[in-house]
Amino acid sequence: MNTKTKAISRLRSIPMSDRRRRRTEDVMEALHFQLDACRESAQLTAMVVADEHGMCLAASGAIAMCSELAARLPLLGRKAGDFEGVLLGAKAGVPIAMKRIRVDGSELYACALGGIKERHAVELQRAEFGVRRILAA
Repeated sequence: MNTKTKAISRLRSIPMSDRRRRRTEDVMEALHFQLDACRESAQLTAMVVADEHGMCLAASGAIAMCSELAARLPLLGRKAGDFEGVLLGAKAGVPIAMKRIRVDGSELYACALGGIKERHAVELQRAEFGVRRILAA
């Protein structure tokens, strides 16, 4: 069973009431809630969704770190596509995983930073499902 199939299987096994504790009609706030849930679940340092111009659409974690990460995602995404590895910074490298998400002809980038590396793929898949659901509403 591949990582994507495992992620879907795991998500389907969690009752909806457990997954969506905070609700809002505001799209930006809903995206933030989604990323917050993913970040907390995998004890990530940060979780970010950025557009193709590097604008941070939603984030969970330290604002400065999320903004810098969002700005770098399109550069990485255009060259590497989906990515899992170490992103070098001014002080040290940090483990990240990035996933490209196409929504209505636009390319978005979701990124998990730090935390439990083995959970990056699951939380990125979960974030993608949430972003698609929220933006489709």
